[in-house]
Amino acid sequence: MKEGCKAGSLCSTEDGMQMSQDWINEKRLEAAGIDKQLRKRILKGLDKNDGTVVRLYAGTNAQGKTRFYEIKDHPSGDPKRVIVDRAGNEYQF
Repeated sequence: MKEGCKAGSLCSTEDGMQMSQDWINEKRLEAAGIDKQLRKRILKGLDKNDGTVVRLYAGTNAQGKTRFYEIKDHPSGDPKRVIVDRAGNEYQF
């Protein structure tokens, strides 16, 4: 399965939907240049779902304003699926 998709959406891949617990894996984190110790902490935080790791979706509108929304596990419990909480907290940096 190709890992490309249209802008503004999270896509399905062989490992699950982008930013899902199954998609964020050791191989991807290593390819992103994240050191082994931090990769371990990230994966542990995702597994525990204790708030130590927050997955964010960034969306930029036509006026150029970027908003960040939390990505949450799908209510079905499927680790390959996620939802973008557009109604919840908006993160600002």
